[in-house]
Amino acid sequence: MVKTSGQRVSRITAGFFYFICAIPALAAEIDLFPMADTCLVEYSPTNNMGGEIYFNAGSNLHGNRNRGLLRFNLSADVPPGSKIQKAIFSIRVVLIPADEPAASIFDLHRLLQPWGEGAKLSNTTGPGRGSPATNNEATWLDRFAFANSPWFLPGAAPTNDFVSFKSAEQFISDTGSSPYYFSSVSSPQLAADVQLWLDNPGTNFGWLLKSRDETTISTARRFGSREDPNQTPILSVTFVAPPVLEQPQICGNQFQFRFLADTGQSYVVEFCNSFSPTNSWTTLTNISPPNASTNILVSDAISSSNRFYRVIPQ
Repeated sequence: MVKTSGQRVSRITAGFFYFICAIPALAAEIDLFPMADTCLVEYSPTNNMGGEIYFNAGSNLHGNRNRGLLRFNLSADVPPGSKIQKAIFSIRVVLIPADEPAASIFDLHRLLQPWGEGAKLSNTTGPGRGSPATNNEATWLDRFAFANSPWFLPGAAPTNDFVSFKSAEQFISDTGSSPYYFSSVSSPQLAADVQLWLDNPGTNFGWLLKSRDETTISTARRFGSREDPNQTPILSVTFVAPPVLEQPQICGNQFQFRFLADTGQSYVVEFCNSFSPTNSWTTLTNISPPNASTNILVSDAISSSNRFYRVIPQ
């Protein structure tokens, strides 16, 4: 298993086999808070507002668009190799337009490009518009200001900057109905995004939040950001962590170990001959879901001086 905090490593001298065990855990749920959030403001295309206690999404009274950006850090709290069972993203509306607010469906789209949160606030003469960006801060025009890193199109473009197909959707109206939930129960792609980010951290650029109908005016909503601990977005993740690998031993020309398989849970056992964050794992065997919790014995013929193993829930 990829090294994580709390991991233990056993070495068997005969054959110099290294055996790596994952953090013990069954199905668990954890709430994650954004590591970065901001918004892109069409009305002020060179401004950033990454330091605000809110971010905007939707179109204002004049039809200018706002799009929210959010990113969560999974690796610090979810063990690598875990199976994501469910994901629920929740946000709170803290302000709606004063003039004829229009409710709308908001969509989450997985981002394909990195961006800089920034730290700018809005001044009193232009609330919700941010302030001029400095180096590496996201704006309507740029992923990183003054770094030759524009969005493919201003405000971010589908296919190039974000996945055109939505990951989840939610109808959003007023503050009183908060919080609003985007759930993988109705939108499985939401959990698939989280699984992708866990398995491939280099692809984790977060989500873009936008109103589906950006031509309708006054759909803009102000959402609590991570800078407001009472209104912060939350990503609730339910996952099954990899099992603990136990009793490593050499038996004849076989290397063996055991793990406890949970009821109804399938697993894949993988190996590699060198250990690094970018190594390639090979399937040794697949374990079908047992009808009751069962200790599984895994055997592998000794063929090299070093071999690493991991067991991943499917």
